Amino acid sequence: MDRRTIREGTGRLAMALGLGMSLGMSLGVAPLALAEEGIQGSLDGEARQWYILRHGDDSNASFTDLGGLYAVDLMGFVEPDAWRTREALSISFTLMGEEVTEFDVVHLIGHSALPPVYTSEAAEVTLTLEAFEVRGPVARVAGRVVGTLALQQVLGEPPSLEEGIAIDVRFEAEAERVEF
Repeated sequence: MDRRTIREGTGRLAMALGLGMSLGMSLGVAPLALAEEGIQGSLDGEARQWYILRHGDDSNASFTDLGGLYAVDLMGFVEPDAWRTREALSISFTLMGEEVTEFDVVHLIGHSALPPVYTSEAAEVTLTLEAFEVRGPVARVAGRVVGTLALQQVLGEPPSLEEGIAIDVRFEAEAERVEF
């Protein structure tokens, strides 16, 4: 089984596990079998679900291809039909060549993307990419995020892991290609 796992600690990325991965092809992992595309799991010990919303050609699951550099952004909302930021969960990561080079996970507490938020910055979070397959304008992406998100109270101040919350979620989505 091929997997890419990266761990983000105190501002540094370290490859924790990595076997060969071929972009444009499935990683050979069976689908996660989520009830529907989105993000499911637990946050602070509570079972949670976030929905990937779509409207026409707009989607909250997107990717860009910059010639071997892929940037993937997933934004899950707590209601299946409303783009409300409160309690939303954002998962973003970058693949360069065949390597996951960085990621960011943010749980929005309020009505905006400004703090207070729970973040993977300066936290103990692992992202495991289980599938990434590009077919034309769509990329199937699946994986898991596990660890503790740190609380950032004020913009510009460092997050506090002491006030963090546990996260263990799986994500699966069809991301739409964004072209510039």
